[in-house]
Amino acid sequence: MPTIQEALTDALEHPITEPRAKPTRRRREIHRAGENGLSASSSALLWGVLGSFAGVLLIITLYKRSHR
Repeated sequence: MPTIQEALTDALEHPITEPRAKPTRRRREIHRAGENGLSASSSALLWGVLGSFAGVLLIITLYKRSHR
């Protein structure tokens, strides 16, 4: 049974490499979004902020109507 040091040395000398896979649909969408100047994460953040804002407006409206 090889020691840890021998196993690490062997792994460094013979790394396991996988062939590069075709880009998935998600990766293509992220790449296209980056081309437009808007990344996927900023788009999700924007929708989160807009949804929170709409929720707050709904709560304020319902609160005002119930106290009239």
